[in-house]
Amino acid sequence: NDNMQIELRHLKGEDIGPLGPYELIPLEETLQRGLAGVRKKQMECWKRLKKSGRSLEEDNQRLSLILQQHELSKDVGMGELDQEYQQKERDYAIQMPFSFCGQPIQHNLDESK
Repeated sequence: NDNMQIELRHLKGEDIGPLGPYELIPLEETLQRGLAGVRKKQMECWKRLKKSGRSLEEDNQRLSLILQQHELSKDVGMGELDQEYQQKERDYAIQMPFSFCGQPIQHNLDESK
C-alpha cells in the first residue's frame, strides 16, 4: 500500500528529486503511455464531433430546402386565392353594376312651408 502511494506521488511529479535515472525511465514511459491514451481518446472525440457537425449541417440544408419548398407552395396557394378573390369581385361587379349608386341630394321639403 505504501509502495502504491509512493508510486502515485511520483506519477504526480511529487518527490522525484531523489530518484535516479533508472527509476525515472519507467516513470517517463508510463507517463508517455498515459499521454498517448489521452491523445487517442481526444482524437476519437474530435472525429465524433466532426461527424456529428457534418450530420447537423446536412440536416440543416435538408430542412432549409423543405422550408423553401413549403414557402413556395404557400405563395403559389396564396396567389391562387388572390386570383379567385379578384375573379369573384369582378363577377359581383358585373351582376350589380348600379346597386350602390347614391340618390341625388334632395333639399329638405319642410323648408318650403
